[in-house]
Amino acid sequence: MYFQIELIPTDKYYADFYQDWVSQKWLRRWQPYLAVFMILFWAGLLFLDSGKALGITPQLFMALGGYELGKHFYSKHRWFKERRGSRVNGQKTIIQFRDESIKFDGPFTTGQLKWSGIKEIKQTPSALLLIPENGISIYLPKALFNSPEQVDAVLKAQSESLRNRER
Repeated sequence: MYFQIELIPTDKYYADFYQDWVSQKWLRRWQPYLAVFMILFWAGLLFLDSGKALGITPQLFMALGGYELGKHFYSKHRWFKERRGSRVNGQKTIIQFRDESIKFDGPFTTGQLKWSGIKEIKQTPSALLLIPENGISIYLPKALFNSPEQVDAVLKAQSESLRNRER
């Protein structure tokens, strides 16, 4: 196997990356909905608690819901700001897929990642998320590949590497 793709991070790339990354994280995906539910639920209990039997519990949980909602939007904003401010933004990276490894040739570095160093590949409808042993995510939109066979070759190479590692 040998083929290469060119990756140029743009605002759309980062928006898609964030959306696909969040879709893989249950708590992160549902965090804003759970926070709003918590606020509304405890606001309803506060309204119904005419005898003040609950004390300040509803206000505490409403504040916790507000904190979680704010944390969600702040972390999303910070994530985008860090990536948009990066000097890699808009720069071309060439990624070569080979039988034994993946080679990266970017604006600031050149490196190689063996297939055995990839712990997992998560496939979304529009992309592949390569997760190496160090836990970072490498986001590869399927649109960068010339054919579905190339996507399948990446998945096959990683699964073969996992099988070889288990032996």
